[in-house]
Amino acid sequence: MMERNFAVVGHPVVRLETKEKLTGRAVYTDDMTLPGMVYAAVVRSPYARAVVTGIDLSAAESVPGYVGALLPDEVPDTLYNCSGNPPSALLLKDEEILTKEPKCAGDRILCIAAETPEACREACEKVILEYRPQSPFFTIDEALKKETEPLQPHLSEDNVIWEREVKEGDTGEGFKQSDIVIEGSFFSSDAAYGDRTHRIYL
Repeated sequence: MMERNFAVVGHPVVRLETKEKLTGRAVYTDDMTLPGMVYAAVVRSPYARAVVTGIDLSAAESVPGYVGALLPDEVPDTLYNCSGNPPSALLLKDEEILTKEPKCAGDRILCIAAETPEACREACEKVILEYRPQSPFFTIDEALKKETEPLQPHLSEDNVIWEREVKEGDTGEGFKQSDIVIEGSFFSSDAAYGDRTHRIYL
């Protein structure tokens, strides 16, 4: 009969990196330096929905330490989803690496590289972007109007990307037995799917 060794199972185990973290000697990504290393920062859209019509880097290029910029036309137009790891079929590919058509505030427009973090931030602030703002959708009802164009045409023709109906019990009978029935739209944060609207009946 094989002898079982429970030297670890059922005993407290000291994490290998504990001492380094407690003494401040642990090395994190920000602590690392490599020969010829540069820093990068992303310029993001302030608009919830827009089209970038012009990019002027002349002022950014004059910043001491400026190295270069990566523009939307210089990256693959491959769509992906950054929400989950590992990848899942439930995570629809709806993001571009860099885009000229931001679909939400904070979408990545371009990337700046510089010799220092300070130069990066300064160069980002001096980038001049011209936008043609478009009307965003703030409610489900707005997004579902017949005349509304789809935000993700490669996923849906009518802004309904996924539909699931769940029923349990007799709703009509539940209403009859309820002292109060409240119907409304409620907003909550969902880590997996972003902000969602819920219709709740009590």
